[in-house]
Amino acid sequence: MTIKIRLDGEPEEITSAVQRLRETFEVAYNDKVMSNENSFTVRAYMEARMQPHAASEDAQGPV
Repeated sequence: MTIKIRLDGEPEEITSAVQRLRETFEVAYNDKVMSNENSFTVRAYMEARMQPHAASEDAQGPV
């Protein structure tokens, strides 16, 4: 399953969020950020899907 995600925030926050998401998901992200109009924040778009090992751990349930 692939999901599309819009990230919105300070550039450093987006970089940090992408790094955290990569711990659990396979991430398709091209490092392109776009300025938000009349704002200090930026936005970025990405796609993510569960990494194979993370998906199999979820299927097993708690140990």
